[in-house]
Amino acid sequence: MTFSEDSQHAPVRLIAVLWSVPAVTAVLLLVACARLAPLPGGQTITPTPTPTPTPTPTSPAFGQGAVPAPTSGTSPATTYRAFASALASDFTKGDICSLEAPFHLEGNAPGVSRDLKADFTPITSEHGTFTYTQYITAGDCEASSKGTYEVEFRPNGEGDILLSGPITWVCKGQVITFPPSDIRVAIQPALGIICPVP
Repeated sequence: MTFSEDSQHAPVRLIAVLWSVPAVTAVLLLVACARLAPLPGGQTITPTPTPTPTPTPTSPAFGQGAVPAPTSGTSPATTYRAFASALASDFTKGDICSLEAPFHLEGNAPGVSRDLKADFTPITSEHGTFTYTQYITAGDCEASSKGTYEVEFRPNGEGDILLSGPITWVCKGQVITFPPSDIRVAIQPALGIICPVP
């Protein structure tokens, strides 16, 4: 199919053609004609080819990404990253190379607490013991706790490390003890973590 170079009659001919073709073809013809239509002064538009994006691996974040569903209550991933907790909203050390080997987390909650240092000692990949210390900014207190933890996973591959143990605050010499309470540390599968060779 060819179009006359006479641009004055092109719209009439184009409408006639569009009435005789299916809707999808009409849309394609409109796009083609818009690119090839002459401009004032004899200039033409030369379409620039759109580059095809190169696929790159992406790390799932906050539940996004193709993370396989866990089987038997255990996530199929081997490396994780802590990303949210009442203990810290900003993890400066949040990488977990394995839930079957001891791991260490550090972080801060700006305006609330800082200098979180938490150590985890697995008994299995699903539970173990923990200790942590942190500084509570608002009350000028040193907080510490120790107890046990369990790991729970959701269908999207993310999970929680559920800490349970009494918490002690030392505020300007005064000791305050809180009964055992559950604190969650949210984790997600993470790619690209560099782990030491065992």
